[in-house]
Amino acid sequence: MNPTTIVLRWYRQSTGQTQPQQPYTAEEVLQLLRPTDSHDHPESNPAESSPPERSDGARVDAVREVAARPSAWLGEVTRQQRQEIGALADRLPSLVFHHTVGGEAGELVQRFGGWSVWRYERALEVAGSCIASHLNATRAA
Repeated sequence: MNPTTIVLRWYRQSTGQTQPQQPYTAEEVLQLLRPTDSHDHPESNPAESSPPERSDGARVDAVREVAARPSAWLGEVTRQQRQEIGALADRLPSLVFHHTVGGEAGELVQRFGGWSVWRYERALEVAGSCIASHLNATRAA
């Protein structure tokens, strides 16, 4: 074994960084992008002024940082995904933003038109998978 590898493994073990993180999934990305502020949820109790705690703030920050830079993840959209969502492929950054502020797919149908919410939901799944793919690729590097 290479001496550098031995030293790096020893360092990771001694600093407690040996547990590999779980890979990001599209579902997790979309969940982490949702707002956490209780003011965004009218059905929540107004007496509870603090937002709910997330289990891993670093993952939330990483997802939001990548989502805020569409140029980082838009290249991950495949041809098949583009065919599935059609013209919505050009609106993915807007759809992600709408999702992060608590918007629902039904509102998008009313705003931009369409037959059903399925295409908008599928477009969000595509965006979530692209963001997750980018995060997993950059973390592995």
